Order: sequence, then C-alpha cells, then structure tokens
Amino acid sequence: MHIYQPHPNRLTYTFAWPALLQTVLILIPMSMDAYAARVVAEKRECATCHIAWMAEFKRDDVITLIPNNPRPHEKTGRQDIVSTERMCFSCHDGFVLDSRFLWQQGHNHPVGVKPSDKVKIPTEEGKMIFPLNDAGNIYCGTCHSAHGIEWGDELSPVFLRARNIDSSLCIMCHGDRDGATNARHNHPLMEEVPPEAQHLQKHGARFSQDNKVICQSCHRVHSAEENKLLVKNNRGSQLCSSCHSDKIPQAGSSSGIQFTHPVNTIPKSATLPNLFIKAGSKFGPGREIICETCHQIHHAASEKLILIEQASLAEGICVTCHKDKRGILNNGHNVFVSRNKQMTDFNSSQILGACGACHNIHGGNGPKMWARKIDNYGDRTASLCLSCHKKGHLAEEFTIGKYSHPVGKALPEDVDASAELPLFTSSGERTASKKHGRVSCPTCHDIHGPQSSGKTSLFFSSDKKDGGKYLRVGEQDRLSLCKNCHQDKWSISDTKHDIEESADSAKSSALGVCGNCHLVHNGLGPRIWARNNISEDPVSANLCLSCHSKGSLAEDKTVGDHSHPIGISIEGAGIQVTNDGWIDNNGDSVKSIPTTLPLYDKNGHQQKDGELLGCGTCHDPHRWYATDTDSSVPNMEEEGDSRNSFLRKAAAPDGQLCSLCHRSKATIRATDHDMAVTAPETSNSLDANPTQSGVCGQCHAVHNANQELALWARKPGPGRDVAEKLCRSCHNKGEIAQDKDPQKAHHPSYVRAWSSELRKSINPDVATIPMFSNNGQQSEVGFISCPTCHNAHQWQAGKAEIGSGKNEEGDVLSSFLRLHSTERFICADCHGLDSIFRYKYFHGASRQTTQ
Repeated sequence: MHIYQPHPNRLTYTFAWPALLQTVLILIPMSMDAYAARVVAEKRECATCHIAWMAEFKRDDVITLIPNNPRPHEKTGRQDIVSTERMCFSCHDGFVLDSRFLWQQGHNHPVGVKPSDKVKIPTEEGKMIFPLNDAGNIYCGTCHSAHGIEWGDELSPVFLRARNIDSSLCIMCHGDRDGATNARHNHPLMEEVPPEAQHLQKHGARFSQDNKVICQSCHRVHSAEENKLLVKNNRGSQLCSSCHSDKIPQAGSSSGIQFTHPVNTIPKSATLPNLFIKAGSKFGPGREIICETCHQIHHAASEKLILIEQASLAEGICVTCHKDKRGILNNGHNVFVSRNKQMTDFNSSQILGACGACHNIHGGNGPKMWARKIDNYGDRTASLCLSCHKKGHLAEEFTIGKYSHPVGKALPEDVDASAELPLFTSSGERTASKKHGRVSCPTCHDIHGPQSSGKTSLFFSSDKKDGGKYLRVGEQDRLSLCKNCHQDKWSISDTKHDIEESADSAKSSALGVCGNCHLVHNGLGPRIWARNNISEDPVSANLCLSCHSKGSLAEDKTVGDHSHPIGISIEGAGIQVTNDGWIDNNGDSVKSIPTTLPLYDKNGHQQKDGELLGCGTCHDPHRWYATDTDSSVPNMEEEGDSRNSFLRKAAAPDGQLCSLCHRSKATIRATDHDMAVTAPETSNSLDANPTQSGVCGQCHAVHNANQELALWARKPGPGRDVAEKLCRSCHNKGEIAQDKDPQKAHHPSYVRAWSSELRKSINPDVATIPMFSNNGQQSEVGFISCPTCHNAHQWQAGKAEIGSGKNEEGDVLSSFLRLHSTERFICADCHGLDSIFRYKYFHGASRQTTQ
C-alpha cells in the first residue's frame, strides 16, 4: 500500500495512519476472510478515522507492531486520538483540504485551558453540548465535530457542534458578552455596519446576513491578526475607527478644534486616575489615549456608554481625568444644580453630569466638543459661550451688549501675551502664540471655576448661584486682571482719575479703578463706557464729558464754552498724517515726524489712519504726568497745569504738545512773545504763570478761553477789530507791553484789500499777507489789521528759528514782521515807492499824529 508523503513545505506528522493500517492488514491471517465479510460496516467510512473500531484491534490473540493507544496524552490533555490535531491534519494538510493557514499564522481560540468562570457551557439532557477533554480543558473537539449537524444547512458551517448563525454559537458559551440587549454592558450587537467598515472582511471579519454587527465582526476564532482574536490592530483605535470614524478626530489634533474627544494623543494636562487603570483602562504604545482608555468593550461599568468606570458619572466622568476642571461642580456653570428648574433640553447630556451640559464627547456641534446649538458671532470660541449667554437662552440674564470687550482680536503690538491669560486660534484651539492667538471669552474667564481664588464664597452655593465672575485672575482685585494686557494703563492708580480714591462710592470700590469708567460687558457706549450722560457728538469726546460736565462727577473741571475744537478733521486744519507719523512740510522737504498723539475715526475708535481730533488726542486719562520718566507719585490734592493733567506730552514750559500740530508756531519760543523771557511774573486769565501754562498757554487757553477766536487767554484790549483787540491785550497802556503800544493802531477803515491768495491768481510772485474781517477771521477781501503785517509767533522775518532768549529791541528784519521787504508787497499797490517808509514807521508817533 502506498504511504502518503506530504509536500516538503507542508507540516509533517509522526503518526501516519495509512502506514499503521498497512502493517495491521499484513498480520491478519487469510482464514479471517469469512469473518470480515460479516462485519463490513466497521471497515468503511467510520473506520477511516476510528481505526480502533476495526475488529482486528479487538483481538486478544495478536498484537500490533505499534502499541494501540486510543486515548493519548496531548498538550490539551487526554482525549480520543480521533479528535487530536494530528488526526485532523492527516486530511487538512492538503491531502484532502489545506487548512494549515488557520494554525500557521495569527492567534486562535485558546485550547488546553479550563473555561473561565465567565464561560457557561450549555447542556442538553444533562450532557454538555460543547464537551471538554478528560482534563476538563477546551480542545478542538469542544466546538468542532466531524459528524456535522445538518449537512444541508447553508447558513452555518457544517463541522460545528451547534449552529452558528450571527455568532449564536459564541453567545451560547459567552453569554456574559451578549450585546444584543446590552444588559451586561457590552458593545451592542445587531447594529447596522457602516459602509466604511466593509474593508474589515479582508481581515476575516464577518457580518450578519443583513449586514449587522456580530461577534465575528471584531473577533476571528482562527488565525486572527491580533490578541483577543481581533481581526485588526486596535492599539491606536484602528479597529474602533473602522466603524466609528465620526468619533475619531485627526491624529494629534486637540480638543480645542475637534468636535469629538481626541484620541491617539498624549494628554498634556489630564491625568488618568488609578481608578481607571485598575478597571482595565488601556493606552496606545506611547501611552496615548485611545478609545479603550475610557470605553470597555465587554463588562463595562456603565450600561449605555460602555464606560470603564461608573462611580464618577453622577458628578461628571470628565473631571475624573480633568482634575483642573473640578471647580465646575461647585459653581453656577453646573447647570444641573444651579438651573435645575430651567432644564429643558439637557436630558441627552445628563448622563455625563455637569460636563455634559456643554460638551458632547462624541459628535459636538463645534470646537471643544460643544453640545449646544452654535450661532456664528465672528469669534468661534466666543460663539460657544453665547450659545447660553444670549436672549431667550439659559443664561439670558448674563448677556453681553453692543459695547463689550472685543473678542476675536489680536493683541496690539505693544501688548505682550500673558502666561496666565490664554489666547485662542480662529479654529478655537488654545495657544500661547501672540501671532496666531486671539482674545476671546475664556482669555479672561475660567468657566470651570476661578483659578485665581480659593475662597469658597466665590463658588456656587444655594443662596448665591453666581458667586464669582469666573475670572482667571483678579476676583478680588479686578485691576490685576486688566493689568495683564493693559500694562500702559497702570499709572492711573492713585491719580485723580482713580475714582475709587476720589469718589466716596461703594459702587466705585466694588468695580475697581478700571470698572468705574469701563464695563467689560454691556457698556453704555464706545470704549465699553460705564458712565451715564454720554453726549451724542462728537464720539471722540463724549466719553470724557460724561464726567467733565455740569452736574457730573468732575463739574469743577469742565471745558467751558470756548475750547479747542474736537471731532474735526486734522487734514482740514492743514496737517497731514500717515501711519508712520505726522508730515512736516518745510519748503520742498517732506519728512515724517513720529508722535504719540492718536487720532480717531467717526465712531471714536483710535486708529493709526484716523483723521479726527478727540480729547484723547492730547490727554492720556490713565497717566497724570506727561512723561514715563517722571518718578513723582501723584498727589491727589495737586492742582494740575500744563505740565501734567493727564497730558500725553507736556505743554509747559516749551509748548511741546502744541507744536506737534502747530509746528509753524513753535518759533515763538525764547522770543519777546515768550512771557518766560519778557514777563515771567505775569499770569493769563486762568491765573497761570508762564511756568504753569507754558509759552503757548499765556495767550491761548485750550479750555475755558475768554473767546472763541484764537482761544484767547488774556483780557482783550481796545481796537477796531477783534484781531487788533487780541494784540492789544498786552500792547496797551498799563499792560505788560505798554512800551510797544501804538497810538493809532489801524489802517484807515475805508480801505479794503484783497488777500494774497486772491492776488496770487493774478501775480504768483505776490508776497503772502492776510486780510481780516471785523470779527477777526481771515478774509479774502478785508481790512488790514495787526496780523496782516505781523506774525506773532516768529521773531525774524523769513527765518523759521526760535528766539535768542533775550528781551531785545526789534528792527525791520525782526519785530515779528512777516516780511523784510516791501517788494511785491500789497502796500506798494497804493503807496508806491513810499511803501517802505510807511511800512517801517507805521507805529511811529510822528507819523501817527499827522496821518
């Protein structure tokens, strides 16, 4: 008889039953033929495997060459030789059917072990449907039988001891893992398999006849790729994501920009508790969070979400890992406690406790796994907060109005990012980058509980659901919060604008120094203004006037009827400004002069390219002294002057502030019109001496001037027109310039002349001098007055230089004359060659008496 020799690449076995059978047959005496004819059944199909059933093996008068051991000791324990692996592979090694791949690679259902206490083997008529071997271990024959159950069954494999339709055979023993009803907290079965999961079939996965999840969708009994008989590696949640792709964000992305909890990432702040680890929580190869970090596929602690730990669900499973967020359990943002009566649409989230009201771990509506309906308000992160903090929603009593602190804005260039106050990207991710970060609600607010204070009074209680303001810093000292970004505003403390010190108001004390003028939410006007009585126009000044007006807090410091104009275009005043600075036109040269004086747009917002003047153009309301280098401590009793008074630059003594705009007037310094040179003891109408008022302030009062024209700060003198009266405030008998008092100080009134601007249209070379009307305003056609010939701000004609600092006698080249020659001068039109004498001696006594 031919003995089968297996292919050299196939498995070989020490026991070859055809060889044994050949030996046995040789030993049978020929005289047995008659007996053999009478017992043919035992030699047919059964005897192919059950050799010991043959009569030859039952004879006592002969022995076999090879000892007959019908129950050998296998690695799985003693069992019939017919159910050993060697017997199976005598056909399944390729002789009949090649099934070696089931054993040669991958992982298989365990054999040679006793069933665990979780396995319950079913019985029928007192006998196990799935038998164990003599040692009580699982072996191949526990599940398989070569006899089959129903040879015509097309839905179940034949060689199993029970039908296996939709993994029914698995459930017969593993009833504790039945997820059909989820009664035992297992992954649900018989759920629809999504289209993207069909690729699992290439790995050996099987689905039900109607494409639903069964045990074999994840597990493969023979030749599985992974431990636990998994059809696919799940150390990075790969198997879970095959079906739950909507629950798996992009690798490495943070919860800030994801709509679902991040996986396959190493947590930065969250710490997995020992409670989870003991319960069987799993990690990725690099300690990354994976699906099985929180979820337990079988025997989970919770029923619906198959979570790995049940005890913390009442307060919120999230805070078990996110311990820095536990403050929410005791504050008003725990809506299940603070707003229990208002809960209408939170039932689906309540399973996750306090956190679930705002966060949906899988399938949020926006960044941060947001569970609420989101309307886009420009800033993505702020929109999350506004899903409750708006009219008609859960926290409508804490809404923000039109004028509130801006969100979605980058920090100004001169503001450094604070380590305590985070910024957020446009997608909602927290960042420390000033370049990519934007200010948003959680920049200042820690909605999970104020980290800045450990005082329990600031947290939720039954009688005070709204304890603190959820500030990251400054619950007790609001100024400390503002200072983090607005460092340039620190110097307001202890000044006259520190209303907390200057006003006896309990409300002022509660709001802090910043809060008295600014309301972060629900301001009354631009700059999130907190004061009442805001005037309508101009916007760039109306905030200041809410205090600096009659009947208001600072009514003793009002601006009066005649003050420097505000809300006007600076270009309209002949001043050019660019983003790089202010433009100085000096002949043909144009240069940029950097300045600290801001301009405003029509809405009162400070802009580099703004064009309107406002109070804040000259005043910095947060700093008493004009320079940062001044080390003096503000004195609340100190009366301000042009050296301080919240000015951005000092106007005294040299007029630095005024000359930034009025550059052509800066040449008055150190001339005879500089009272510090000629009359240091004098005072203007506001009782300010030259040191207090500065060179400009002796003649001009920015606030509370005597009259509108030139904002005059001295008592007008006699004269025919307003312009002359201003000059004769000093050039008059009994005044500081009485020695320069003309006896007859005006040109004949019946003579009217064209201004130089009109005359230039006829003769471009005409020298420039102005004409005036009776009200002192320049006019195209008008009278000759003092400023027609004199430029009160420039000592030497044609030289834009400051004076010598000495009280000196003038001549025809100085004396504040506009021109040093009468050539192409308007006087020559009427007086001809005599013009020079009339021009020079106009103030002479002899000429005045005979004229």
